[in-house]
Amino acid sequence: MHVVEVVRSLDHGGVQRLLISRLRRVGHDHETWVVNTLPSEHDLEDALVAAGGHSVPSRGRGYVAGLRAVVSLVRRVDADVVVVHAPSDAVVMKVARALRLIRCPVVEFVHNTRYRSRIVAWAAAATNGFADAHFAVSASCLDAPHMRHTRHAHLMRQGIDVAEARRWVQAQSEEVARRRAEMGAGPGDVLAVFCGRLVAEKQPELVVEAAALVAGPRLKVALVGDGPEREHLERLAKSLGVADRVRVLGRREDGWTYVAAADVQCLPSLHEGLPVSLMESLAGATPVIATHIPGVDEIVEHGVNGVLLPAHAAASDIARVWEGLLADEELLARLRDGCAATAGQWDAAAADARFYTVLGELAR
Repeated sequence: MHVVEVVRSLDHGGVQRLLISRLRRVGHDHETWVVNTLPSEHDLEDALVAAGGHSVPSRGRGYVAGLRAVVSLVRRVDADVVVVHAPSDAVVMKVARALRLIRCPVVEFVHNTRYRSRIVAWAAAATNGFADAHFAVSASCLDAPHMRHTRHAHLMRQGIDVAEARRWVQAQSEEVARRRAEMGAGPGDVLAVFCGRLVAEKQPELVVEAAALVAGPRLKVALVGDGPEREHLERLAKSLGVADRVRVLGRREDGWTYVAAADVQCLPSLHEGLPVSLMESLAGATPVIATHIPGVDEIVEHGVNGVLLPAHAAASDIARVWEGLLADEELLARLRDGCAATAGQWDAAAADARFYTVLGELAR
């Protein structure tokens, strides 16, 4: 099958990492071309090619350039189906499908429960009838307002290679120790990590503020990721007097290994789709502290593999959980066991098979 997938950047986001991981596992069975409509962000281009995909940057910025790249590519490679992973690009591709500029089926893959722009959300719903099908990564995404007027909607949960993560943790004890040291943790410390883009809607500042509320030197905190909030977070750590216990590491290509090396992951987001980093937490037996929001609550089971905080949690809520873990090592051990017991449901094998089965049915 010839598949064209459209992404808005080849940066280190969850969508891009899942796509590349999927191609690495099953790419040899299908020919895949990936159109990047934001060619200035291409950090993962080499990884995409190494996974067996073909990288096709659009010539220039903007939706028209992206549309031209897709229309030309679909004709040139005789594509069987187009899968669009970004809402603004999807609006353009759906209209192009209605106008018969794209002759093969167009599938919009929805990865979030809420869009930043109301205009994009409105346009997405208004053009949904032009798409041949919609995939949603979570039940919450499936019920989102921007999924109105869809014709054929499929719950298409994604997955990760759980066995790979487990093997790494078991076999790489020296690497685990090295990452813990890089994050500032020594023997006997409890290490909390935030792994993701440093953007306002993920509220990483709450993690830094919480560190200032926990007394004693045993708690260490690391933020793995990059984004517009990075400098603010570094200044915040200094102003709160916790720069010696809070490290902002920046982006890491193998960010999941830093999660696996930590004792707990924190994700106090305002909204999510189906966070990849939380699947990675479970696979690495790292319990999660996260806000009780749609998408997250499909992965985190309160008291089993993590702790769910109120949707609009404060730094003090995170601090209280950390203090509880510092005081109760048995609780942390139980949550680790819960991660190991629940990680298997997020294994990629079933997700990969369903993804290509449904695409094959559409392409007939």
